[in-house]
Amino acid sequence: MTKTLTHAGAVVFRPSDSRPLYLVVSSSDGANWVLPKGHIEPGDIAPEAAALRELREEAGVMGEILDRLSVQHFKKADKDVAVQLLGT
Repeated sequence: MTKTLTHAGAVVFRPSDSRPLYLVVSSSDGANWVLPKGHIEPGDIAPEAAALRELREEAGVMGEILDRLSVQHFKKADKDVAVQLLGT
């Protein structure tokens, strides 16, 4: 699979009583719940910028990057996708 990052996404949480709550959004086809994520655009300085932009566009939420999490690799329509997940 590709080693170049193609997407960035946010794992958004907030504390609530005994456990954290996580933010998910519906997929583009409306069939699944997914983390807010999207393409890293040419003007993005870093994956962090892309993740915060996608969070704002897809969920209407402003966030702050707390940590880099994992990079997830998968295929979508025969294309290699590498997503940098960031904790917000």
